[in-house]
Amino acid sequence: MNLIINADDYGLTVNVSKGIIEGMKKGIISDTSAIVSTTDFLESAKMALENDICEMGLHCLLTMGQPILPVSECKSLVNEKGYFYSREEFKHREVNIDEVRSELEAQIERFTSTGLKLNHLDTHHGFMNKSEEMTKLFIELAIKYDVPLRNEASRKGDKRLMNYYKEAKILQTNHLFFNTKLPYHTVEEIIEYLEIALETCGVVEIGCHPGYCDELLKRISVLNSDREKDLKVFENQSLINFIRKENITLLSYSDFKKWNGKKEKYEEDIISCR
Repeated sequence: MNLIINADDYGLTVNVSKGIIEGMKKGIISDTSAIVSTTDFLESAKMALENDICEMGLHCLLTMGQPILPVSECKSLVNEKGYFYSREEFKHREVNIDEVRSELEAQIERFTSTGLKLNHLDTHHGFMNKSEEMTKLFIELAIKYDVPLRNEASRKGDKRLMNYYKEAKILQTNHLFFNTKLPYHTVEEIIEYLEIALETCGVVEIGCHPGYCDELLKRISVLNSDREKDLKVFENQSLINFIRKENITLLSYSDFKKWNGKKEKYEEDIISCR
């Protein structure tokens, strides 16, 4: 079995980024995805490159902070103060999909301007399938930038959406696992995920939120000190030993794309393991 452990929110703060880098160097975190509209993103990008982390995903953002574009170019996405609507507000609002496209492409441009290479797209607060037109937009972006997409539809077992992505020939893992009980994972929960995944074949992703907490993080995110608990989980020696014992191969999204080769080969490999 092949496993991607992806740390969300790289660049949210310098200390979150430092924690993620540590988890990639000392633990089993195999990839990450960056928020680019924060004040700490550019310094975090520099840190990544200095640590030979040259490729990562974009953690597309529309539900926290401010946009990259001027407010005049994304009016449907922001409130009267020029900030993105909250997660709950965003769920129920109609947005201009052209403004979404422009904002996300501006985020991609800021990401690539640092010298980092884009290796996948995922979303902060999982809005990829908010509407049919949003889903179509992410398919468009995945094709344009030739990158895989996080399999958000698999968390809800939405086979219709999963087939929709498959028909569009978008590369995705077979399943995405995320913590459902606590703001952070436990070792036991991760092993439970892996035992389920071992019954199938192919590639699965576990998303996580490791990092170090500081006062800035406490001001901007409700998920703060719990990130340090998540980091410890993915540096836990018993979990590392379990992965070795079960011959689970850790991949980044860049590795996944190389391993996959052509989509047809990927599908044949999965079928042969059922």
